[in-house]
Amino acid sequence: MSDGGAARASSERDDAEVSDVGPVVATSTVATSSEPDDASTDPQYPAGRSPRVAFLIAYLTRSLDLAVAAVLIVGVGGVITTLFNLIGQGLRPEPPTGSYGPDAPIVLGGPSEAELWYQTVGSLGGWILVAVGVMLVIVQPVMEVIRRVTSSRGLAYLGGLTAVVAAGIGFGVLVIFGISPWTWLGANLGSALAFLLFGLIAYGIPVLMVAAVIMLLTFVIGRRRVRVVTAALAGLVVVAVIVASTGAFRPPPAQEVAAAQRSEAVDGFTRALADIDGIADIEVVGHGATVTMSLDAGVGQVLGAADAAKRAGEELEGIAIVVIQREADPTSLAQQQDPPRGPWRVQLVPSDQSIDEIADELQRLMLTERLQVSIAVTEGAPLITVFSMDALPTAVRELRAIYPDGAHYRVPERFSMADDPSELSVPMVDAILAVVEATPGIEIEVTTQPKLWITDVTPEQGAAIVAILQDPALAGTSPSGYPVDYSINTSGTDQDVEGTFG
Repeated sequence: MSDGGAARASSERDDAEVSDVGPVVATSTVATSSEPDDASTDPQYPAGRSPRVAFLIAYLTRSLDLAVAAVLIVGVGGVITTLFNLIGQGLRPEPPTGSYGPDAPIVLGGPSEAELWYQTVGSLGGWILVAVGVMLVIVQPVMEVIRRVTSSRGLAYLGGLTAVVAAGIGFGVLVIFGISPWTWLGANLGSALAFLLFGLIAYGIPVLMVAAVIMLLTFVIGRRRVRVVTAALAGLVVVAVIVASTGAFRPPPAQEVAAAQRSEAVDGFTRALADIDGIADIEVVGHGATVTMSLDAGVGQVLGAADAAKRAGEELEGIAIVVIQREADPTSLAQQQDPPRGPWRVQLVPSDQSIDEIADELQRLMLTERLQVSIAVTEGAPLITVFSMDALPTAVRELRAIYPDGAHYRVPERFSMADDPSELSVPMVDAILAVVEATPGIEIEVTTQPKLWITDVTPEQGAAIVAILQDPALAGTSPSGYPVDYSINTSGTDQDVEGTFG
């Protein structure tokens, strides 16, 4: 058989074999990778692209994921920090009420909420640069090296964290040697290690936690749909930081807000009392407002002004304390023609008393004006100041009927008496006043025990005082049932004269 015939015969046998097994199916093998975000095997990259270009694209993509994660985590950290600051401001105790001077701000405790948010956003730029720098310069190269050796993401993750720890320790060592490059190796080696350990605990652990969260977030960002959303959010954060850093759209500072609130408080308080007759002056200073009534204002006018002032002080945000008062003015025609009026002073805001209770208090005060005493009413027993020992007996006798629950009476540097009806009976107080009338030049103090103290009297005056205090009619008059003692210091003797009422 010729060569040509042999070739044809061979071809026919091959065709027959093919026809026996059926049609030939073309197959191809597609390489797979355990890294779903590996750019070298991603279908979006053409198969004909060179390995170097594919690696570069994958590296840049993963770097972008780290940068986006760093921006988002730093932004979330800024939000959390600001929320803690706002909560801290809300938990701070309220400043004490009262006047703080004409320049005192109505708003205390730092910037407003809007200004605090703006300051936080403006300050994130530096932290974002540091976080992105650490991720791209330290973490990413180490993770890429591990990726080349093994396909394990866990090892790459641990390698990145190890790089952060190593960088932190190295930075701490450099700081130590920068402080004192030679002496730390000698006697200060222990201090250097303690300093390094403190830095790793106080600063290194928080930094490591932030780096760990950033790296974890990249696992989620690696998915294409999520990558687009997170990149857009990170872009918004960066734009907001840039805008805040330039100072654009900055909210008004707390000083301007305080000035506006002060003006609103002053105007609002003044308007609330504009139609009230009998007011001589309205003064709003800082957080405090003082309403001064004219000397010829009657009971109805005083009560009307107190009611309006109390309501305004409770409604206006910038007012923390409200006081109504009347001041004596000997040069006033009203003071000369009418019975003497003032001084007295009553706190309206803050106060546990209702307006009806305050009205009763004001009426009592106005009944006492002709006695020429000063009465201050805040909490507890009123403090009543009489300006002369001569006027004291008459004033105390009348005021005890007006203040049956007790008061504290005083003549500056001469007389002081805590008048508690549960401790001092009417006969005992009358005996003390009789001592004042008999010896007006002495100094007397009645303490809350109670006990009567008398100083700087002559022996003759001491004997006269003892005769008054030991009146048998005083025996058994103590409301508490316990005897009330006295002590008299006389000049020219070495011992005090002591005894008991009655």
